[in-house]
Amino acid sequence: MSFSLPLSRQPDALGILGRTGPLFIISLGCVVLAAVACDRIGWTPLDSRWTSAAFLALVTATVAGAWVLMKGLAPNRRSTKGMSRAQLWLVGAPAATLVLYAAAAFFLARPSRVEWFLNGDHVRHLVLVADIQANGALSYDVRPYPRAWHTAVALLSSVTGSGGSDLVGLVDLMATATWLLYAMVTLTMAALAASMGVRVGLKTLPAAIAGSVAGAATLWPSFLGNYQALGLESSLVAAVVLAVTLREVLTHHGSLSAFLVCSAGLLVMGHTWQLLLPVSGLAAAMAGVRYIRAGDPWKRIVVVAGIGGVVLYASLPSLTAVAKSVGVSHAAVADIVAPVPMLTLAVGLLSTAVVMWLRRRDVWLVFVLLLTVLPALTSVALAARVGVSVTTYYPAKLLWHSALLGLAAIGPAGGLLWSSIRARQPSLAVPIRACLGAAAVLCAVGAAWAPFPGLTGKWSTADGATVLSLLQAPGAEGATVVWSDGRLNTDAITRITLDASKQEETRVDTPQGRLTVDEECRLLRASPAPVILSNRPPAEVRARYGCVPDAQIIAP
Repeated sequence: MSFSLPLSRQPDALGILGRTGPLFIISLGCVVLAAVACDRIGWTPLDSRWTSAAFLALVTATVAGAWVLMKGLAPNRRSTKGMSRAQLWLVGAPAATLVLYAAAAFFLARPSRVEWFLNGDHVRHLVLVADIQANGALSYDVRPYPRAWHTAVALLSSVTGSGGSDLVGLVDLMATATWLLYAMVTLTMAALAASMGVRVGLKTLPAAIAGSVAGAATLWPSFLGNYQALGLESSLVAAVVLAVTLREVLTHHGSLSAFLVCSAGLLVMGHTWQLLLPVSGLAAAMAGVRYIRAGDPWKRIVVVAGIGGVVLYASLPSLTAVAKSVGVSHAAVADIVAPVPMLTLAVGLLSTAVVMWLRRRDVWLVFVLLLTVLPALTSVALAARVGVSVTTYYPAKLLWHSALLGLAAIGPAGGLLWSSIRARQPSLAVPIRACLGAAAVLCAVGAAWAPFPGLTGKWSTADGATVLSLLQAPGAEGATVVWSDGRLNTDAITRITLDASKQEETRVDTPQGRLTVDEECRLLRASPAPVILSNRPPAEVRARYGCVPDAQIIAP
């Protein structure tokens, strides 16, 4: 009996566009796996440029091997399900819009280019990247925060020579990487919606329009303007994982490639946000079961068990750290407001119900649609468990993910309903099609404009030029407090960012919000070497901090 590992039985209607998301997830999974393994054996490749280059070469070879396995997923160009090049451009247009914005940003001065990033949680994520780069590998010995995305950025930073003492260079690099991360969110959501459209029976052009509309909707303020501006980077990575793995289950179930992608997604999710593990876990489990049942079960059980063992090995450090140091009760924390687009969530849930009912015989489609609702159900259960509202930070983020995933069902539901109405009431077909077209155009126009405020300072609560100037001041890494003439959160953002220059093992994290003068005086008195970083006249600084007259003043 021969031992075969079929990659996929179905051609992919999106071709290379549909493979971009899986390649990203497998690459990220390989980085995490290698970084965890390096920590286990005591090798710290990320703390130097040359060893990180060797680490990158190892990861690249692994990803290349996975890509060779996945080449069997290229579409059969004679298949009627394959989209034309123009239709593929339509699906990818929203993500391409973000890429074009990223390219245009390089014509701006650096402070203007990165100012949107100096906001919200972005700088806290930057500190975690610097910690990984300094440690040289992925370790949870000091802090339990999951760091899949941060490990990849740390690798990129080490290879390019950013980071370390060059905090400004790290800010620039991470701002670009995070902007492109959202482009991946947009692309994978568009691909999921387009594939769902094909699955329900839409022709390739309506399916491409459905994908384009879903991708464009992710750029609206309720998604891009909130979560990108707030710096909720782990939520963005989790969104990519969910969109990619659900699409794999929908389009390539029964293949080894689908199980590999879902397993990589499960690993990444374990190092990103554990509250969404039920979704990733069910997707990987079903992909594995379907793969086993598609051929010789005993031999395939060995393959599934082997891959599953690797995922478990690499996930344990993160899962153990969270279980020991955080726990479910942490979900009651409500230090940040995470807006939920309730109207979009309601429309998405309604569209999901419509597609499930009209295509209830399609077991895999129904399964995937149920998984899009699971984050919302988890939100309700979590809120009840810890005794908070579903609009509290962590439950709200779960609702946000269901709202985002629900975008994939809106276009297919609209297409199915329009087809039904056209068959029963032909006279209504034209006006309904006109309304749907107008809504799609409105969505596209809004999406083209939505990223613009981010690059024109509308998202930021800090003065980018002032922050970068203060970070470059000689001795700035020793600052206890920061006082500048910048707007709103400039001082707090600078102070938090400076934590990236301190050793993780001995660092006492700076207070995360704006401080009063009394609070700053308490920090200065408690410091063995009080240092004030300021761009204001020394006399004004002395007058403000008379509580510690011998404090050193550093100016940019």
